[in-house]
Amino acid sequence: MTVLEKLKQTNSIITPKLVELLGTPTIEVENLYDSMRYSVLSSGKRVRPHIVFEFSRLFGGNDEKALKFACAVEMLHASSLVHDDMPCIDNDDMRRGKPTTHKAYGEGVALFCGDALMYKAAEVASTNDKVGGKFALKATELLLKYGGGEGIIGGQIIDLESENKKIPFETLLKMHSLKTAALIKTSALLGCLAAEVDIDDERCKDAARYAEAIGLTFQITDDILDADTEDEKTNFLSFMSIDEAKDYAKKETKIAIETISKYENSNDLIELANFILNREA
Repeated sequence: MTVLEKLKQTNSIITPKLVELLGTPTIEVENLYDSMRYSVLSSGKRVRPHIVFEFSRLFGGNDEKALKFACAVEMLHASSLVHDDMPCIDNDDMRRGKPTTHKAYGEGVALFCGDALMYKAAEVASTNDKVGGKFALKATELLLKYGGGEGIIGGQIIDLESENKKIPFETLLKMHSLKTAALIKTSALLGCLAAEVDIDDERCKDAARYAEAIGLTFQITDDILDADTEDEKTNFLSFMSIDEAKDYAKKETKIAIETISKYENSNDLIELANFILNREA
């Protein structure tokens, strides 16, 4: 089975659960929940929930234990995209071939949709009764921490305040470590927690290092794929050629693979790292 086929399999596992979890609780908020489903049930690759499942499987967990954590990660990811697309941030009209949430529902609904998805992600993780209570609590803590100022929102604010500025390379790395890599790291750690691995365990440290490396690779390949756009934002290609950026990504991928390859049955995660390095979309 190819990585794309495995990602489709992940999508088939989480989609019914996402539909269930995002059911409208009362008719008065139907429009809000419709916008939440619209934003989450899109055609994304589901890389982050896939990482949750893969680390759970690697360390002896199962998909039932990982399911709510995987859904929570995807909700948080969707939340960040809804906010990123809004006129006050990136002002994008289309995402994945359809109108962005604020174009489909209006700016006010989109704002509350993104907020509600963040809260829902924490709620879903905290109610994962397939794992011990301390693991559900830690998962919720990580989602809140890395969804906020020490993660996605921190990266978004650096991005926002860096517009039309020449920022140093260290700031660019910090921005992407928060905006992109933090949620990928959270996904890996939630997979470990689904397998009931303590957060201080060496396996969690290796999972985090793997995820940070592929998260950076993910962003570098994004910048390479977007090389022909007219976006004036500082990115990796502001500091290096495409070939140099590819070499940088290869080094990060090597770190990820070396970190995880010592574990038996890590082939799927190794394949995923290479997939992210070589992706064309």
